[in-house]
Amino acid sequence: MSSQRKTVAGLILFGLIFLVIQTTAPRETDWLPSYSRNDKIPLGSYLIFDFLGDFFPGQQVETIRRPLYETLNDPATPDSINYLIINSAFGPDRFETDLILAKVRLGAHFFVAANNYSGALADSLNLKTAISYQSLLAPGGGFTSPALPESLSAPEWGKIHLSYYFSRIDTQEAVVAGKDLDGRPVFVKMAMGDGVLWLSSQPNAFTNFGMLHPGSTQYAATMLSFLPLQPVWWDEYYKRGFQGRTQILRYILGQPALRAAWYVLLLGAFLFVIFEGRRRQKAIPVIEPLQNETVGFVRTVSELYYQKSDHYNLSLKMINHFLEYLRGHFRVPTDSFSPAFVEKLSQRSGADAGQLRALFGLISRLRESGRCSESQLWELNQQIGKFYQQSGT
Repeated sequence: MSSQRKTVAGLILFGLIFLVIQTTAPRETDWLPSYSRNDKIPLGSYLIFDFLGDFFPGQQVETIRRPLYETLNDPATPDSINYLIINSAFGPDRFETDLILAKVRLGAHFFVAANNYSGALADSLNLKTAISYQSLLAPGGGFTSPALPESLSAPEWGKIHLSYYFSRIDTQEAVVAGKDLDGRPVFVKMAMGDGVLWLSSQPNAFTNFGMLHPGSTQYAATMLSFLPLQPVWWDEYYKRGFQGRTQILRYILGQPALRAAWYVLLLGAFLFVIFEGRRRQKAIPVIEPLQNETVGFVRTVSELYYQKSDHYNLSLKMINHFLEYLRGHFRVPTDSFSPAFVEKLSQRSGADAGQLRALFGLISRLRESGRCSESQLWELNQQIGKFYQQSGT
């Protein structure tokens, strides 16, 4: 068996073992507070959301996955709605607070249940919650309200203690609609314009765990009965630190079988990168670069002219090549060697103007005479070489 097949077989075997362990292992109860309509964990809100259609018969129940500043700024958002926000904490900023209060004055009923209130809303309403350390040691907890029958005033929650209460509220605006067993406010009504802002310090009353206890369903339903019969908007945006939007990865990690498959996939990808992701190819042969034969060719041609003592033809070829170089690199016309031409070439090339006058004087004499001696050919070569040095080319 090849190493590649062994690797694949090992991955498959490991994946099967991992899946068996994941599916047969006892599951721990997740006590994280999510308050999400999708979660069936103890502190999720699957049950209360499922009952909203019974609490508000004939009314549309809509899930909102957008922030308040988007939802309340939308012209399509009606004024007469019941907006439910259930979370462990609620702290809108100044802009969102102004939108909430404006929508309430137009007829909306905002129902917020949270343990902690902060931000501009808490500042505007002089609102603060506190926790009762004494009730944490007690076996139960709850609240009483003038609208609730006495039998519903104190349900026992067992592991969850509804220990938060409003330690500070604006008494001029707020009406206490519910108190805990110690007489402290836990449910507050604030009428504004045509609507009402309802604030509760006990979000756990709307969790799956809370509603499964005797009397708890009617207890939560009676709280919601304060709201009028109109469309219900359930917030899913402000959940678990603003992670209320549905996420594929979150769903995968929330399902044991899918989570195990996801981990196996990640492990397989990691092992593939380690063992199979290496570059496979033959050694690249070293190819020597082609030699530049131009210099050798020029040297051969020049030696041929020199041996034949044809200095004049050789000088003409050197002059023509030099003038072509000037036209191509410095963009100067070479039909006339006037003082203006010499000055322009000196500025563009950086060569000495006196040396240029001597060079072009020699070129002019050679052209006019039609002859070139060996000494003149040597001088021409030297003058052109000096130009290349001075111009940096």
